[in-house]
Amino acid sequence: MVQIILALLAIAAAIYAVKVAVLLIILVGLIFRTRTTVSILVMLGAWALLGRYPVAGIALIALVAFVTIKRALASKDGDNLPDKPSD
Repeated sequence: MVQIILALLAIAAAIYAVKVAVLLIILVGLIFRTRTTVSILVMLGAWALLGRYPVAGIALIALVAFVTIKRALASKDGDNLPDKPSD
């Protein structure tokens, strides 16, 4: 019985350690790679929205695609990558 309790405590500690590690990875990502981390978090949020409310998720993805295409067509040099510094 003691071994079962210790095994459950070890599993709970491992789950807690993974949650803390994910939180720290997000925090470090926000400090050093802000734009990429925010993009990933928005993408995961859109994925969750798509799973929970498909119509709203599809509308959000269509809106982002429309804005992205419009910005790409409006650029003069045709290369407006997010990581490229603007002149």
